[in-house]
Amino acid sequence: MRSELVRAVRGILAAVSLLAFVALFLALEARVTSPAVLGGLAALGTATLLAAAGRAGARRLLGRG
Repeated sequence: MRSELVRAVRGILAAVSLLAFVALFLALEARVTSPAVLGGLAALGTATLLAAAGRAGARRLLGRG
């Protein structure tokens, strides 16, 4: 039961990370968003990516592991 819950939470965090990075891309393309919003989206995407994948997973995604 616990491992299923952990996998579900990691999946939700991965989805939030993906949505944050897509929103960041669209905001950059629109060029009408304030830097604070862009920074917030980048921070949210990075934080949820780290929470979903863990440190080792993030290193692997960045090509360093």
